[in-house]
Amino acid sequence: MHFFRLRWPMLLLLLAGPAGAENAVRIDPAEGSFTRFTRPFRARSVPPVSLANSPRLESLLRAGNLYLSAQDAVALAVENNLDIEVQRYGPLLALEVLRRARAGGALRSVGVGVAAGPTSVSLTGVTVTNIGTVGAAGEGVSSGGGIVTQLGPPISSFDPTVTLFTNFAHTTSPQSNTILTGTTALIQQTRSFQAQYSQNWDFGLGAQFTFYNQHTNVNSPFFGIDPYTSGYLDLQVTQNLLYGFGSAVNGRRVGTFGAAEVFSLSVTKALVSVEGGMVSSSDRPLIERIKKMRNYGIEANYNAHFPGLNGKMSEFHAVIGIYNLERLDDYMAMRQISARYYIHEVESRTGFRTLPWPQGVTHTFKDFTVIAPERLASRRDNVIELLKERGVETRAYFHPPVHEQSLFRKFADRLLPRTEALSRRVITLPFYTTIGEAEMDYVVEALGEAERRLA
Repeated sequence: MHFFRLRWPMLLLLLAGPAGAENAVRIDPAEGSFTRFTRPFRARSVPPVSLANSPRLESLLRAGNLYLSAQDAVALAVENNLDIEVQRYGPLLALEVLRRARAGGALRSVGVGVAAGPTSVSLTGVTVTNIGTVGAAGEGVSSGGGIVTQLGPPISSFDPTVTLFTNFAHTTSPQSNTILTGTTALIQQTRSFQAQYSQNWDFGLGAQFTFYNQHTNVNSPFFGIDPYTSGYLDLQVTQNLLYGFGSAVNGRRVGTFGAAEVFSLSVTKALVSVEGGMVSSSDRPLIERIKKMRNYGIEANYNAHFPGLNGKMSEFHAVIGIYNLERLDDYMAMRQISARYYIHEVESRTGFRTLPWPQGVTHTFKDFTVIAPERLASRRDNVIELLKERGVETRAYFHPPVHEQSLFRKFADRLLPRTEALSRRVITLPFYTTIGEAEMDYVVEALGEAERRLA
């Protein structure tokens, strides 16, 4: 009977008790000199855990007597529980994890811990299992977590980075004769300076700007220029181009702009090798290095020159890729013609709209995506079902958007109304290099029929 009488007071204490205390738990902004500029890079302070007992016990003393009910006993146990006090930091620490991930740091609490997470202070010496069977106190309880150094591809840091480097050098080299340098001791003094700024963005773009200057003077009368200066300015830009092989801007192919460009060759791309990818570059030493890196960094006789991986493409996939590469220009021309016809038919016969196609751009049309009219925004999935009934297979690519996907939902801290609205209206129609007008007409007819039925 006592159990049932205590259940609701205990539940109310568990729900309401920590709320007031949690308001006092906070993470204070960073302090110090020049905080306006340095605050993002300074550690934020966390107040220590409160280890003081609650004042409830004193309120239960009357005339030297302790009046303690069962409810008071439960309340005292909850209010003075060290584990509960520690766990009040959980929500705030979760926000800090989110801030860290946004800055490009490694993710926490993703189930692949390589460093043990915090454990309960009350479980010391208690066997912990992952099954909630009835057993010893604390059994089946765990406070996972941990830190992973990397999950999937490396995460770029989104913090801007400024690096400054300077070097002063002095060398004196005794000379065996004066014929070459005109002196018995060649003295060379060098001053060098380098400044570098780098930045990455969440849409895949990265940029690095470098300035370098070196000033050198020697004591030899044989030098025609003394002192002399050398230096350079360098700008490197990287961007995700996995879908882009075959596309062009004003006749210039994507793959010829940068020092190196990487492309995917999976079955949905314009150039297909079934699986795999390739690197395009005019830098021959870089290509030679990449060739070694795809084979464990080995050049010959199992002699590794630098770290590498097993990235070799099979001969079967290479044969398919080479065959399609020889016909790429024809394939791209066919895709441009088919896409123009498709766009005209969709926009003239239905209320759906296609995506902009900038002038002077050769488009790969890896996906041919249309946007449903606003009146059908809530019925996009019904359109897909009606098309399926007609034998037209479509995809709702780009839905759900990243911030609504199961893995990343816990990191979302705001609504993205335009992203969400568009993701609920997009439909990717069938499109491939050899698609014919009759097939496109059938798809457009089925799309128009679905629109009329749902209007």
